[in-house]
Amino acid sequence: MIPGWLDEMEADVVECLEGRRRVSAREVAEALGMSEESAVRYIALPASAGRLRIDAVSLPGPALVRAPGAARPAA
Repeated sequence: MIPGWLDEMEADVVECLEGRRRVSAREVAEALGMSEESAVRYIALPASAGRLRIDAVSLPGPALVRAPGAARPAA
């Protein structure tokens, strides 16, 4: 493992956020040339240490939204 690589990744994520109120994981992924899943990991690490804040999480589409208390669809 290359010493300091994780710090460099965090700095790259922070650079994507600077001057912008909200940035999606997809936007971070595109800016850094990585998968969205990797971007989520690199966002979660500094967030878990209190260096970033995650303000929102959403479902991918309206088809997955259920009314409160509604039963899950049968599999």
